[in-house]
Amino acid sequence: MPIRVKCPSCGRGIKAPSKYAGKIAKCPGCGNKLQVPIPSAKEKPPTTVEPTTSPAAPPVAPVAVVPAPGTVVQQAAMAKEQDLLKINPAMLRTRPVATIVLGFAILFTLLVSATNTSETPQLWLIPLILSLLFVVWFLESKTTSLTITTKRSILRKGILSKRTREVRHSDVRLLQVDQSLFQRLMKVGTVSIASAGHGEVEIAVSGIKDPEHIKETIDGYRN
Repeated sequence: MPIRVKCPSCGRGIKAPSKYAGKIAKCPGCGNKLQVPIPSAKEKPPTTVEPTTSPAAPPVAPVAVVPAPGTVVQQAAMAKEQDLLKINPAMLRTRPVATIVLGFAILFTLLVSATNTSETPQLWLIPLILSLLFVVWFLESKTTSLTITTKRSILRKGILSKRTREVRHSDVRLLQVDQSLFQRLMKVGTVSIASAGHGEVEIAVSGIKDPEHIKETIDGYRN
């Protein structure tokens, strides 16, 4: 038997099927949320005798049932992939000595070429080449990124052309962190990831800050 419900907001009468007893529904008139009552065992549905001359009752609109918390719809929404971390290799921490030497070399050659412009104009090529190497090195570190989401690890790299590699956390077979003594002092390292379907490392990034934290984050989503 249908359960009669009256909307407290607009006063519209609703007939809800008995299978919706105790659930949250929406009023088809105003959209207000209301709860379909559970009829007691002793309660009998009222019987009404309608005269044959009375007009037919208007059709009752179907009741929209709102899923309760914890249903499959909400669980699917919670399972949506989200970004957890996005890391670029640290340029200075990875090669601090080389960075400092390269910077001094650029400054020194600039000073030498400025004082000997008339004698050896070709000296300007040396700081130009060193500066170009520095720019390429800087762009490589900035265009290389390791993104950790709730479902996978994604490596993107490339200055002009882009290359992307990804490994799902559920498929990870090898997750390795390598740090030399100097890298441990600078708190950087190399993170290597391989999946069960490949025999070689698919993702390897050097100069990553706090690599142990990266490993712990991926381990938390591997099951």
